[in-house]
Amino acid sequence: MRYLFLLLLFGASAVNARQPPKAVLDGCLLSRSVTHNILIKEVRNKEWYIEENETGGRRAFYQIYNGKRLGYEIDENNGDSIIFDKRHIKIRTAVAVGAPGIERLSSPMLAFWAIVRYAGVKYLCVSDAFEGLGRSGSFQNLRQAYVIGMDTGKEVRPRSQLFYTVGDIRKIGRRQGKQGTKQNVNATP
Repeated sequence: MRYLFLLLLFGASAVNARQPPKAVLDGCLLSRSVTHNILIKEVRNKEWYIEENETGGRRAFYQIYNGKRLGYEIDENNGDSIIFDKRHIKIRTAVAVGAPGIERLSSPMLAFWAIVRYAGVKYLCVSDAFEGLGRSGSFQNLRQAYVIGMDTGKEVRPRSQLFYTVGDIRKIGRRQGKQGTKQNVNATP
């Protein structure tokens, strides 16, 4: 029993060790840098590809970035996924950071897709307003974000853990105060 407890404790600390820094999560929610040493490059292609499988209940929306597919799959039967090249990372496996639960993206093509570089590490960032009321009025200040670290060795691929957070962008801006600086969203990571 003691060994099982230590194993669980070690596993929980390993997940927390890989959690993206707060500056990355906040920058992803805001769709801009929150500190001078974070660079955000928006992935904005004019062409989105859509694949549908009506009998399987799946629709995939993706764009091509550096030869890799980046996108989102809506799967009514097996749950939604973030698409990174050939991998489909289920959103239900995401670790919620300060979020009450995990929500699906309402419109992947309207979401903010970016590559974030902070402290020598790259992250894939996907940020969006909530479905329905989230796109109008004061509710548009509430945003959700998915963040995953990227290995950038010979083959660019996602690390194993996806993280999810929610925030009111008005509060993030105030919380950063004078520490935050405006950076060009299209800075090269």
